[in-house]
Amino acid sequence: MERCRYHRHSKTGKPRDLPASYRPISLLSSLGVQLALFADDTTLFLRSDSLNHIIPRLQRATNNGFNFGGLRDHIQRVRKLAIFYMSRLSGMIGRKSKMSLLNKRTLYTMCIRPVMTYACPVFVHAAPTALQDLQVIQNKFCRRATGAQWYVKNSVLHRDLELPTLSKYMKDASERFFSIAINHTNPLISAAASYEAPPENHFLRRPRNALSDPPDDLTAEVEELNKALENLME
Repeated sequence: MERCRYHRHSKTGKPRDLPASYRPISLLSSLGVQLALFADDTTLFLRSDSLNHIIPRLQRATNNGFNFGGLRDHIQRVRKLAIFYMSRLSGMIGRKSKMSLLNKRTLYTMCIRPVMTYACPVFVHAAPTALQDLQVIQNKFCRRATGAQWYVKNSVLHRDLELPTLSKYMKDASERFFSIAINHTNPLISAAASYEAPPENHFLRRPRNALSDPPDDLTAEVEELNKALENLME
């Protein structure tokens, strides 16, 4: 896998002495492909006079640079950001807060979870160990919000708060994303989302692989508890 060199380029018309004027750019040295990360967009681009030169290099950069290195880096970045937001909101979502559990849950789902799951169909196929770092943050929220003791299982807290695990939430978001993309009126968008996912034992994973992945242990436990609760309510 090619190593990335990171550079800083100031935005057009912005002062060079302000950190907000810069956007991170990574250059895949052997491919000449650049990655531009903006507030609401991500772009891979390559300059060349030949389309036959551009397409294979962009595809290789997507497979090698983004799927393996970029995903883990992105997850660690949003993890740190979510931890920052949760620390800022600790006075309202902590165990000593007078807010109801419903309001605490709303704060989490509106302010913290979106930070971790923004554009999740792009990285939901990442390694489970990387995604587990995000689930740990949600587990900590559940425990702080409820004031539960150490012996209360995370699956019980998720059931009581009616909160899906992050893997379940992101998988559902991916299913909606691919369903909309496949049925899009633009044939290019529909064709791009209609690819066949690599086999389970293949070395390369793509976003569609997440749709066929079995649920993780925590998700399976939460689903079992929800089914048991539904049976009791009937």
